[in-house]
Amino acid sequence: MSPDDIGAWVCLVLIYITLPIYVVLVAKSCFENLRHPLLRGLAWKVRCACSRAWGTLTRRLHISREEDKVNSNDCNAEAAVEEIVDWMNLETVRYALFGVSPFAAVNLMAEVILTHGDWNNYSKTGQFRIYHSHILTLLMILICATICLIWRSQPGRVIRSFFNIFVLVRLCMMLFKYKSVYHLLFDRTDVLAFRFAMSFATGQPGLTAVLNLVYTALSCHVYKGWVANTPETSTLFGPDSVIEFVCQEFNVCFLIILVGWVAGMRVFSQARTLIEIKASRATHSSLLMLLSTVCDVVVQLDADFRLVENGERLAAMLLQGAERSLKGICFEDFLFEAADKERLKKHVGRLRNGILGDLGMAIPIHVRMRDSTGCALEVELVHSTYEHPDGRLHHFLGLREVIDMQDSTPLVSQDRGLTQG
Repeated sequence: MSPDDIGAWVCLVLIYITLPIYVVLVAKSCFENLRHPLLRGLAWKVRCACSRAWGTLTRRLHISREEDKVNSNDCNAEAAVEEIVDWMNLETVRYALFGVSPFAAVNLMAEVILTHGDWNNYSKTGQFRIYHSHILTLLMILICATICLIWRSQPGRVIRSFFNIFVLVRLCMMLFKYKSVYHLLFDRTDVLAFRFAMSFATGQPGLTAVLNLVYTALSCHVYKGWVANTPETSTLFGPDSVIEFVCQEFNVCFLIILVGWVAGMRVFSQARTLIEIKASRATHSSLLMLLSTVCDVVVQLDADFRLVENGERLAAMLLQGAERSLKGICFEDFLFEAADKERLKKHVGRLRNGILGDLGMAIPIHVRMRDSTGCALEVELVHSTYEHPDGRLHHFLGLREVIDMQDSTPLVSQDRGLTQG
């Protein structure tokens, strides 16, 4: 038997093994809520058997999540971003495989049915049609989808790299199996679909770019050879068809590479934004907890000094009713007179310019606020800032009511703060 015959038989055996496993796992996922004992038992046995086999084969390649968690404690921000990027790429590949796998399964089922008609033709032609088409690529997609149904942490980087190389190498091999130049031209739609899918689904733009350049160069070489050996090609497509084909192939190649790089940059940007949001939330929680410990009321203001929350405790302190919402109201509207507003503006300006920030502490100031009866309320105000995920500077104000200036114990002496300022 020739190598092609051996490959065809191996492909056929893999189809007969993979299809039943895939169908059982999909049925188990779709009808899991029905809790059918026979279906769940069969799916569980298949899953356990595959898990044991996979654990034996990939014990050295697979990195457990527990080891990842231990190592991630010492990682910096860039390592955290790379970890999130890898996780997002993993989820993208899984969604893509789950979306394409039903189509691949239907095509493989149809191919299995049609293969029975090839048993008689095999003795005449010496080859199966199954090996001279994209069925092998669809089979690899179905195998990866089956792996994803069994293990949530797959496909990892090794499997994604292998899958990427396999698909592009398979497409390159198909170039030398075409029977005519028309087969090459008619098959370009399927080939472009695979190449575009590999460019953004695997999360490996560098590897995909190299493989696409290799495929483009080989396809141009094969087309040039077909044109040289087929005189009627120049009559049908014109004398400059080779130049036009080369231009089209390289334009498509650069477009595919660009799509892959843009998709990779987008994922990296999303991961960095996610890290910044988590850091901002951590800062937000720390400031809120600290100010709530030493202050009576804590309010959060946006960049325009407007309340971003309802401010029930502030409303209660100003005798406006705890159920009243102060969201969207400028904080300066609660100050007693213009002198208090000016004092607050100067204090915030000092903090922005770094005059108070160099002291390594938050310097409180005394201002007066107006309650619902129009009376002045003496408070001690502590101001702090943090960067919001939208990129703007938001503010935290901690307020502590000063009942008696002589008996009160300020957080930091105001005269000391003004002297150091």
